[in-house]
Amino acid sequence: MWPRRNGFVLLLFLPAVAYTFVIYILIGRTCSDEYYVDADYVSVGSSHRRVLARSKFTNVDRSKEIFVPFVSEKKPNDNSVDFSWGTESVSSDGVPRKPVYEFNCSVMSDMKVKKKIGHGVSKQTFLGDYSGRHVAVKMVTRHIHDVKTCLDNVKPDNPNAGSERSKCYMSSTMKLMKEILLAEQLRHRNIAQLLGYCVRSEESDSTDVAEHGVVSVFELGSRFVLDSLQILPWPVRLRHAIEMADLLNYLHHSPLGSLVIPDFKEGHFVMVNSSLKLIDLDDINNIEPACGATSYTGDNSQCAFGVTCQRALCVGFNAKENLKNMNRLIFKRLLFPLTFPEAVVKEVGQLNAQLDSLSLTAAQLREQLQNIEKRAFSASVR
Repeated sequence: MWPRRNGFVLLLFLPAVAYTFVIYILIGRTCSDEYYVDADYVSVGSSHRRVLARSKFTNVDRSKEIFVPFVSEKKPNDNSVDFSWGTESVSSDGVPRKPVYEFNCSVMSDMKVKKKIGHGVSKQTFLGDYSGRHVAVKMVTRHIHDVKTCLDNVKPDNPNAGSERSKCYMSSTMKLMKEILLAEQLRHRNIAQLLGYCVRSEESDSTDVAEHGVVSVFELGSRFVLDSLQILPWPVRLRHAIEMADLLNYLHHSPLGSLVIPDFKEGHFVMVNSSLKLIDLDDINNIEPACGATSYTGDNSQCAFGVTCQRALCVGFNAKENLKNMNRLIFKRLLFPLTFPEAVVKEVGQLNAQLDSLSLTAAQLREQLQNIEKRAFSASVR
């Protein structure tokens, strides 16, 4: 009886064994000489890293290794920073490669935090020292307003106190992560440059960068008093105004859509190498206000600034809002007409009127400022 039952079982399993064998042979023929290599191959060097992008290679062909600059460099004869090192580009074989930053988790343990230099609602900024180089280090700590308020509400006798305390860091950590992602995608000379970051865990209680869960590193700028812009020479003020107009135009036409800065504050800008730079990005978004879904195309009765309602959105609101706030905060201090050469006083006054009425775009503003700059310099050399 037993041999017959055993034979019956073998007959049941024979098709499955045969199918597995056939699949094994097919896979072997297809992938015998090929396998995937992740982007984890790094050759340590003084100025370059060798990276293999995630792609299919045959016998690990070393000719497909990609050399990515380790430190950003400036373009020859160009005052603008070359951001190409930090963008996701495509190698010679068409394989996308990841951004490579100077500061990552492997070097954070060598970063020394000197002192606090900035304090916001959702994060703190510290002066970091890496081998004598000063940078801005951002992280979420228990001392920031949002986290501290939440921690104060956690009762010590709560059996889930540990879990509740961890949740207090979640929203602020999410904002810091959002800022890192935005800084990776937004590239403009007047947006503070992201130099690197480290994401290890959700740990945020320690201020030791070697243990902290999420840390970002930006170029270091200096705080300044907005009213001090008024005493700068007119050529410097005009250059600042042109750069800010260009920044507004970039935000309107960014890769992420038309972006708005809801929280426009003095503390969100720093001075880096005599240029104003936006340093706080976590509140930036591309959400235009909603309007009636039944409104016909071109209806501007429901939207501020007279912009039109299109596809149930007030299209153009973000650009106008940025222009209004930039005018209030910065342009008013940079473009006081009587401080300019007499030849352009009238034009600067007319431009101020256009800014107050928001009757021009950021691109038009930049063009007019550049024309004023040319005429002012021409008049000053006569």
